[in-house]
Amino acid sequence: VLTHTRSKMAPRAERVRLLAVKNGSRRDEAMQEHEAVMQAFRNRAPDDARRTWRKHLLNSGAEICRVLQLQDTDPE
Repeated sequence: VLTHTRSKMAPRAERVRLLAVKNGSRRDEAMQEHEAVMQAFRNRAPDDARRTWRKHLLNSGAEICRVLQLQDTDPE
């Protein structure tokens, strides 16, 4: 089940990462968020991990929306 779910989600996740990488500051921020989640795991602090991961998902989603909006308004 996990392998099937991952195989379905991996291409979508890759697209999201590629879009977010366009903004270098977001990339740096995302890496810091990932490190904070890992630190929370090492500290056995699930509430900190949950809060940080939620923040990461919201920030990443906002960046994707911003990039997609720019693409929609770009007259290329």
